[in-house]
Amino acid sequence: MESEERIDGGFVDQVADLIVDPAEVGVEDEQIKASTASGGKGRTLRAYNVLGDPEVIVVPDFVGAAEIEHLLKLAENGWEPSEVGSGVYRTKNEGQDLENQVSNIRTSYSCLIEPGHSDVVTAVELRLAALADMDIKFLEPLNMVRYAPGQFFKEHHDGRFRPITVFVYLNDIPPGEGGETFFPELNMKVVPRKGCAVMWKNIIGPQQEDHRMVRTL
Repeated sequence: MESEERIDGGFVDQVADLIVDPAEVGVEDEQIKASTASGGKGRTLRAYNVLGDPEVIVVPDFVGAAEIEHLLKLAENGWEPSEVGSGVYRTKNEGQDLENQVSNIRTSYSCLIEPGHSDVVTAVELRLAALADMDIKFLEPLNMVRYAPGQFFKEHHDGRFRPITVFVYLNDIPPGEGGETFFPELNMKVVPRKGCAVMWKNIIGPQQEDHRMVRTL
């Protein structure tokens, strides 16, 4: 599972029939989870399925301002060009099948945060595990991703080896400047909202990718 922190807006100019704005979620959407999050000092996560099938889960207030500031501070001196996994699936071990490398389909910068690096990181990791209903031992390191205006990640899928993806947006994007997460097969955009988490599954069964979940950034 990946938690990708998007901190600045790329550019997406596709037209979508459905625009999901986390600031407006909760009135008519199906609430699928309302539970105390581990590591969150008793805070309650309220998660909403905004699409139906496939499930796209939105948590409007997943992280707070102090947590965001802490995460950004950790990444301050660690930004490197984002890489893309490429190769052909031949085994059940993506480490053997895929090789990460810089690619012209992705122009952002990334920074991996060491698991358990601080109390705040641990609290966020426990909250992610609770949201995904998975043991924390299956959580990947937090992957901070920075998109400056004009940067992008062209159409891609997170792969069958990553059953769940969670995005946590760490800033707002001014209206009209792009930066949305776009799912072309669903004709849906998600608007970045500071502190919001968005979660979806990448598979429909063992080793079976759900190709509806391809996206651009």
